[in-house]
Order: sequence, then structure tokens, then C-alpha cells
Amino acid sequence: LIRLAVRVETYLLFVVRHGQRGGYLERAGAHWEAKVRGLPTGEAEVSELTELHKRLRVALKGKVSAMLNYWVKEAVKKDLPESGCKVYAHLALIYKNVPQDDLEAHDVSVFLSAQVYLGLNHRWFKKSGRRSGDEKKNDEGTLGVCEFELFDMFEGRRSLLAKWLKEHPTEASGVLQQVESVATGEGGP
Repeated sequence: LIRLAVRVETYLLFVVRHGQRGGYLERAGAHWEAKVRGLPTGEAEVSELTELHKRLRVALKGKVSAMLNYWVKEAVKKDLPESGCKVYAHLALIYKNVPQDDLEAHDVSVFLSAQVYLGLNHRWFKKSGRRSGDEKKNDEGTLGVCEFELFDMFEGRRSLLAKWLKEHPTEASGVLQQVESVATGEGGP
């Protein structure tokens, strides 16, 4: 459900940004600034979608994030790195769509902690042992999230996070201490 909610949020953001920009800029490409016929661009529609996005974001950063934080602490406490990797992959997804202007220290800390934890504890692109003719193929591996999606997300946010860390040096210190505690196994998100 978390992946579905994040995908819905991604589409909501696309439509909202498209509507806020008037739906057309002199630009080529398939970005939210490109012309797309049929998307809502009216003020009332965009306002309603913006409100829906805010409600979804509150739920993801609130109850869902709290639940996942509890699960990751339990996984670390019980020395279950595979479970910890699954939870951290989903935690990272929750912070995938946070715009730079809305980033807070906690958001950056959780996202970077997830990246570090996965880098240390997950064996990337491990073969599943299935033959090519098997009925079910799972691109999500053991994480429950496609590894390519995670790599794309981590790479796409890298410069944004680096910029945030440079612009917030006092908060960056606490964020990096938190990430270090995750890397050394002494703490959670």
C-alpha cells in the first residue's frame, strides 16, 4: 500500500505542478512543464488536488512513517537486516516526493539513513534463482521495491540533499550524526 500511495502522490504532484504552471511552457520533454491535453488546469481543480496531496503527505509522514520507524527499530534490535532493508526501502519511498523547499532535517536524515543502511546491508541485484521460464518474475527482489526504482530515487535526490546540507550547516551536523549512528548499528531513523 505504501508504494501505491507514493505513486499516487507522484501523479498528484505532476498534475498539480502542471496546473499551477498554466499547463504549457515553451519546452520540449515529458516533464510536468510539458503540454499535456486533458489534465485539469482550473483553479478549483488544482486547489482540490493540492489539498488531497497535502492530506496524503500528512498521512505518509505521520502514521505511516511512525509505523515504519517502529518496525525498523525492532528489526535492528532483533538483528534482522533483511527485514530492516525492506522497511528502510519503504521509508525512503515516503520521502521521495518532498520538494526541496519543504525538506526538514528529519526528512533528510531518514532518506540518507535508508540509503546508508541499504548500502551496508542489502545485496543489490542478487539473482533470485528462478529460471527464465518461471511463471512469476519479481523485479522487486527481497526489498518489496524495485531496486532500479531505489537507485533512480537515490540518484535523483542526491544534488537536492547536498544542497540542503550546505544551506543548513547546523542541522546538517545532527543529520549526519544520525546517519552515522545508523551506519554503526547504534541507532535508527
